[in-house]
Amino acid sequence: MNTSQKILPSSASKLLEDNIYLNMSQLMKLFSFSRNTLYKVMKRPDFPKCLALTNRKLWKKTDIIKWADSNMVDSSKEK
Repeated sequence: MNTSQKILPSSASKLLEDNIYLNMSQLMKLFSFSRNTLYKVMKRPDFPKCLALTNRKLWKKTDIIKWADSNMVDSSKEK
């Protein structure tokens, strides 16, 4: 089992399998963030830097997984 499957729902794991880069809409779906929340998270110094293509932002999937692993709590461990 890869690390992303430990903390993310199955729909999110499927999203990660199909893409090398993730856009803002995919990040919002992956983490269940609103656009406003995602912008706040993007300002954090530990959040991965994006690749800006014209007016589109993309993040490397591997960078997002590493960030999620170090910042998200596995809900099965809480109790």
